[in-house]
Amino acid sequence: MPYWTFDIGGFTPEDHYRYSSDGAVGHFSEMPAEFQDEWQELNLRWFQLGAFTPLFRSHGQNAYREFFNLADEGSPVYESLVGYTELRYRLIPYIYTLAGDSYHRDSTIDASAPLARIPIHARAGAIIPTGPAIQHTGESLNAPLRLNIFTGADGRFDIYEDDGLTYGYENGGWSRIPVSYDDASGTVTLGERSGTFDGMAATRTISVRWIDGAEGSVSDFDSEADAVMTYDGDELRIEQPGR
Repeated sequence: MPYWTFDIGGFTPEDHYRYSSDGAVGHFSEMPAEFQDEWQELNLRWFQLGAFTPLFRSHGQNAYREFFNLADEGSPVYESLVGYTELRYRLIPYIYTLAGDSYHRDSTIDASAPLARIPIHARAGAIIPTGPAIQHTGESLNAPLRLNIFTGADGRFDIYEDDGLTYGYENGGWSRIPVSYDDASGTVTLGERSGTFDGMAATRTISVRWIDGAEGSVSDFDSEADAVMTYDGDELRIEQPGR
């Protein structure tokens, strides 16, 4: 989206970055010492990402966002800020062409967008798990899963689960199911499940739907599955019918 961006500096950060006992913070050194390193890292990461967005702007309320206010010259943070600015402007022939194309060629893409729906796209190789209609996450416990596989490229996705209700995940109460897709053979592999949590079922019903990205839609939730299997936590493989 060529005219999309964000405030790289976060604009209004938490007050412990903005004020000290002496008042409003300008230079990072005026900030309480225990917050200075994380403030610099946070801004540097925002800045490094922002260098690749269509509009590149770093600003916000105090603390100040100029290089010389974020870090001391010669420090690793300062040098990285400079480096990503230089990289941004090395990329200007590419970025400026895309910006020009958005005006002269109407180039982001044409997609149907009626009032009640926006266009959402999935890349080839995407693995998107879906479940039944529920009212809250607690109802998802041990519910059947569907794996929507967008063909055309290999893909990977790890399905994360916990009990959906408690803070047990903070003490290791969670699990993951690794899923991979090999496009050449049409094979979906559910790897060995890792982790466990209270109330986790020993077996799960998991269905698979292979979707041709040019034709299919993941939002057709009630469509017939191409395959259904029972997963017990051990590795399981299934091939696309007709492959």
